[in-house]
Amino acid sequence: GFATSGGTTVTIVGSDFGPLDSENEIAAEYTNPDTSVTGLGGSVYTAASCAVTTAHTGIECSTVEGVGYLLQWRVTVGGQTSAYSTATVSYSQADITAITIQGGASTLSTTAQ
Repeated sequence: GFATSGGTTVTIVGSDFGPLDSENEIAAEYTNPDTSVTGLGGSVYTAASCAVTTAHTGIECSTVEGVGYLLQWRVTVGGQTSAYSTATVSYSQADITAITIQGGASTLSTTAQ
């Protein structure tokens, strides 16, 4: 997954994204549309710094701060918005490295799930 602090570059591959042109305004957003997921379902993140990097077929954007999993993307090019992607991505899951107990610290050893 990508960092919850944001700033990860994401490449979106598809078609009809338009030319390599600074006038070609691109926007992208990502969400987990499952509103039954408590605390994150339906949250919509707007990606930063989106631009066509390969004429007509490639866009790069940066993620923003967030949390969540099974996030689907969609892009807006020339005022037209795509359907959400079937491919999904996720932010990294939380990782506990230590727990402080009143009167001292106890360090935990974590392993990958």
